[in-house]
Amino acid sequence: MISGGYLEYYPSTRSIKDSVHILNTTTVEDKRTIDGPKMIFGEVSQPIQHPHFDPIVLTIKVGLMNVTRVLVDTGSMADLITMDCLKQLKYNSEHFEKLERPLIGFGRSRVCPSGTIVLPVRFGEKGNGRILPVRFTVVNIQFPYDIIMGLSLISKVKAVISRHQLLIQYEKDDCKVEILCGDQKITRECQVNTLKMGAESRERENESRKRKAKKGEKKIRVGKNLVGPIREDLIAVIQRYREVFAYTVEEMPEISIELALHHLDIKLGYKPVKQKLRHQGAEKAWADKEEVD
Repeated sequence: MISGGYLEYYPSTRSIKDSVHILNTTTVEDKRTIDGPKMIFGEVSQPIQHPHFDPIVLTIKVGLMNVTRVLVDTGSMADLITMDCLKQLKYNSEHFEKLERPLIGFGRSRVCPSGTIVLPVRFGEKGNGRILPVRFTVVNIQFPYDIIMGLSLISKVKAVISRHQLLIQYEKDDCKVEILCGDQKITRECQVNTLKMGAESRERENESRKRKAKKGEKKIRVGKNLVGPIREDLIAVIQRYREVFAYTVEEMPEISIELALHHLDIKLGYKPVKQKLRHQGAEKAWADKEEVD
């Protein structure tokens, strides 16, 4: 489950809490039904390899280009787009709007988005589909998919999903129903890329653990998530001023040991208790990100 990011109907945490309160206090008589297009799932012409456990990966037009790796994810509350995809669409950070709400769900960790951007999206063929503006949350992470079509966009096009047939039915601009099929071949390729990313990450971690500095050598570890020009500039600075850095305590004889001494005043016999992990609020998380960047 990916939560957080830009949510059109819930711009703040308070609004989400208010919606829960309204549901608890609203009676059955106060609730109203919502009409929708009539959709019938029958036979489809596209060949599919069965049995399968594949997610639905669509091709939609975003801006002036067709994006082929669009994952339909009912577990994501936000609509996401990667920075690499935006670069291919000829967009950059100048087109972003600031967003202070982090994303939660990537390996149970928080991801600070780069911002939001509104892009024109088209489902289906020109003149026989659905065109609408979509506000995406931009993430700068390595991901096998270009776009995650979350619950927000699924609801806007009134889409109904048939994972067994790898397709969705949605409402067109003329209020009629149209079918958009997924590509099983692209889906499998994305799954292979996902496994490769996981294997490469584990290999880097294992190599980092096994690698030991030889006698006389001085080594510094650089974070694996640091990529691009920033990583290259950091390595260049470290190499240029390697004689300035201290690698061991013995190389800092004039510094008092009290500066590096950590002491816990705990009574003997008391059992240590691990406290619950505390998460910072959205404003503090964004302030930390700006300070680090």
